[in-house]
Amino acid sequence: DGLGRGEDEQDDTSHDLQAQFSSGQWFPAGPFDQWNLTLQRREVGLDFFTLGNLSLPGDLRLDRLNWQGYLGNLQLDAELARETNNLDDQDQVADQIADRRVLNLYYYPTVDGEALPWRLLGLPSLNAGYSDTRRRQDEEDAQRVGFDLDDRTRESLFGASFYHARWNWSVQHTVQGTDDRSQAVEQNGYLIYEPPSDQRNRFTTLQVGYMPLDSLSLSTSWQWNKLQETDDDNVYRGISRGLDLAWQIVPERWRLNASYYRGRDTSHLGDTDFLGDSVLQQSAHLQLTWTVAQPDGLSPGLDWFLKGSYAQQDSRLYDQAQEDWQLLLGFDLRWDTHNY
Repeated sequence: DGLGRGEDEQDDTSHDLQAQFSSGQWFPAGPFDQWNLTLQRREVGLDFFTLGNLSLPGDLRLDRLNWQGYLGNLQLDAELARETNNLDDQDQVADQIADRRVLNLYYYPTVDGEALPWRLLGLPSLNAGYSDTRRRQDEEDAQRVGFDLDDRTRESLFGASFYHARWNWSVQHTVQGTDDRSQAVEQNGYLIYEPPSDQRNRFTTLQVGYMPLDSLSLSTSWQWNKLQETDDDNVYRGISRGLDLAWQIVPERWRLNASYYRGRDTSHLGDTDFLGDSVLQQSAHLQLTWTVAQPDGLSPGLDWFLKGSYAQQDSRLYDQAQEDWQLLLGFDLRWDTHNY
């Protein structure tokens, strides 16, 4: 806030301690071909800031155990973690705890890539996962901070991926449910916090990538989502799709990047006094870059670019549409520090 002005400077610390263990001569692998174990404790003080990562969360402690095991073509990842806050035990801050349990499985079957159907589909891999997150805070803190926190979220997923020399595609389905057990908070006879509804969320994602040339790559994705607020019988549906293109027109000289996104979100509310909505969102980006020179020692590299973007949002309920576009011409200077 400026030297000699505002509050006095604050001192705080951050540390990250990790211990890693692997199967080998000292630790037998047991039924597995190999396993790895990581133990971690990270603490970031409330007043700790770093220019390298201003988004690093302060006033937080993380204790984490991660285990990986390999058995033939099967890989297992398991994790236990706990996050706690209020490291300085401040009276005006709520004491909150988040416990997380995660299990992920990856299977890479051995198949003949030249045989059908794998010659058409691509080499397969399967994945499945489950996570359970519980968040809570001390009951007496609700009046102090004006809200309660007590919920549990379970998530399960299953996916399949297929890889080919020039293209790949994957599909994944996720089911997520959140049960909220928080209590309403009143102060001076006024309701200042009302518990949110339990939620059930399902979404399916399909991704396809294609590389017809070494210098040209295309990728596209579709996602279908359905969110239910079970207490209020509200239903929200979303369908979105996107396309990305990267093209080295002239290697190390001219390159083109483009992307397009289109999504529609619809809502149907259980309360008949309120109408649902249908919102269309779409955006497009295009950038052409000319590399004039590569960095060489103390001489910087120079890139000129021309880029444009367009965005639109249209709401049927409010009968209004918003559009935004921009066109930019600029340059980038790049230094290669490895040459010093």
